[in-house]
Amino acid sequence: LAFSKKHLQPAKRVKLLVGDEKHEGLLTKAKRAGVEQFLIDPGVLDVASSSWTAMAIRDIKEQYGLPGGCASSNALYLWKKMRSKGSPYFEAAGASVFTFPLTHGADFILYGPMANAAWVYQAAATTDAMMAYCNKITGTKLGTLETPLMKIF
Repeated sequence: LAFSKKHLQPAKRVKLLVGDEKHEGLLTKAKRAGVEQFLIDPGVLDVASSSWTAMAIRDIKEQYGLPGGCASSNALYLWKKMRSKGSPYFEAAGASVFTFPLTHGADFILYGPMANAAWVYQAAATTDAMMAYCNKITGTKLGTLETPLMKIF
């Protein structure tokens, strides 16, 4: 978890992870401790700032090639105003909260209770299919027919 209240903006989260001339980064510390494989979670504070988390995930992937994702469920379940509205409003908002990091390259999302799987999987698959279709314009090939784009449309 690459998170600190002093490092909320995306660039600062990357700096926390990789360090600078004054401070050793979390990656260096983890490698020294024997960690060889990484899944980076830049942390989620609340729903609004999860947009910064998504940007940090994108930046870390682009700059360092490390897989990343986040636990957006923490922020979603702390959002009392939306939780109080109940279903289907909570799920609709949750679909946005969970899929936004995917649009920035997240490799995983932690979506809370298993009961959420039915609607979260559909939201993630639809977002994945839309991104795959969007990539067609750049000439990017799917690589396989086993994708949501081919399965749900």
